[in-house]
Amino acid sequence: MNVSQVPTFLSLVYPSGSSWFALCLIAPKSLNVTARVEHRFTRVEQLARFLAYARFRNAQGWGIYLTPSVLQPGARNRRKTSFQLRQQIIYLDCDHRWCLDRIQTRYPYPTLVVRTSPQRHPVYWRLDQPVTIAQQEGLMSAMAKDIGADPAATDVSRVLRLPSFWNRKPGRKNTVDIVFRRDHAVRYRSLSTLLPKTTTAASACVSGTSTRRSKPCVLGKAVAQKGPSDGGLSESERDWYEVHRRLAKGSHPEEVIAWLQQKRGDKRNPRYYAELTVRNAVTARG
Repeated sequence: MNVSQVPTFLSLVYPSGSSWFALCLIAPKSLNVTARVEHRFTRVEQLARFLAYARFRNAQGWGIYLTPSVLQPGARNRRKTSFQLRQQIIYLDCDHRWCLDRIQTRYPYPTLVVRTSPQRHPVYWRLDQPVTIAQQEGLMSAMAKDIGADPAATDVSRVLRLPSFWNRKPGRKNTVDIVFRRDHAVRYRSLSTLLPKTTTAASACVSGTSTRRSKPCVLGKAVAQKGPSDGGLSESERDWYEVHRRLAKGSHPEEVIAWLQQKRGDKRNPRYYAELTVRNAVTARG
């Protein structure tokens, strides 16, 4: 395993070598172990001491994560109160292709983009000045809502995968790699002022009730040229986009449920799947 990406990642995410953070090792459910989560609390400049053990655990199937947010020196847990009161990193966990499309067209280019699997990309912006945890979490939550990123990955204590290690989740089996980087910091306001007044998960591709027939951004060139086997959208992701498109055009939720139930007859419980998907989409749209 080549861990040459680790120093690059650390230098772009953390303010200095003395920054304190948590290395988090998580065992898969398939392993019969007493403790499924292990932590190593350390400074950035001391991480190298733990890489051999992390490689050993990774070879056994464990996932290797860390906290992008900085802990207080000497911290021994990941509770919110253990983190420094001011943070200098913004991060999102993009698990749909349209998230990156939205970032590229609306926001300043990030400092770092990592690929954890063909369609999943943690994205990082290093700030030129620290902000409060409330500002950090508030901005991440609003941006996640705007572009359709994972809303659960917007708290200060979140852990994300460390590049150079294997993602051994079922069906993935790939290394975690840096795919874009630039040694550049952005201003907090350069991100916050670009947020729309009303942010919805659907706004990444659908605006209002437009009926324009242009190709939807979720099925842009990069996706249209790929099938599911090499990184295209899954059927569920296509359903999610189409549900939003129909709702935006004015279809009643019950009509969309009936359509999706018929379309996904391959599901064990098509009605439940359709109701859940449409209900979540309606909630996301506000």
